[in-house]
Amino acid sequence: MKKFLSLLLSVAMMFTLSIPAFAASNEPSKIVSIESSPELYSYATRTFPQHLHALLETGDLPGSASNYTLGEGFSVFNTEAQTNSTCFPVLYNGELVAIFEVSTISSEYQSSLSISFAKELSTFLSSGQMKDFILITDGIHLHAYDGSNSVEIFQLYPDGNTFTPSNTNYISSLFSNAQLTTTTYTNLTTSQSTFASRGPIQPKEYKTLNVKGVSQ
Repeated sequence: MKKFLSLLLSVAMMFTLSIPAFAASNEPSKIVSIESSPELYSYATRTFPQHLHALLETGDLPGSASNYTLGEGFSVFNTEAQTNSTCFPVLYNGELVAIFEVSTISSEYQSSLSISFAKELSTFLSSGQMKDFILITDGIHLHAYDGSNSVEIFQLYPDGNTFTPSNTNYISSLFSNAQLTTTTYTNLTTSQSTFASRGPIQPKEYKTLNVKGVSQ
């Protein structure tokens, strides 16, 4: 409990102090996130198989559906749109191969599955380059940010621009009223959900479901 309270204190101060100062050198790197609601997790486990089957049919992902599971979700903050989404690691026989993203738009869930930044995030998190950090994006660049330092993990495509973290005050305000969680490399590559049993898709979920996916 003391360790968790210390983490909350360090996150609350993350926009004025460098997080590595609070983390012991022998501790694993951790993504700091806002805990998602049970409803979002339920939606994710019900809709993920449809995305998965779509990419299996096109050959964008290998193997069969039985080889895939979801890992522990983590937050990605868009500092331009001032929104956040929950990303779930997609594991193929325990290896991180894709990202399943769920966001809330106009009170409805929307989801997408893509290869995206899966490999790059796995490499960065296991490297230990940063200890405690959040993931921020402008929609093209994905950065790890510890409150003072920013490292680019992934770029959707070359746009000739340099992404500099800004508009982070809204993240600080979100953190002040939310339950926080952390994700380590071990969490990222450990299966949290299988799909043997799941509820039916609700009508409004069909409306917002994008099952085509994107391969990058």
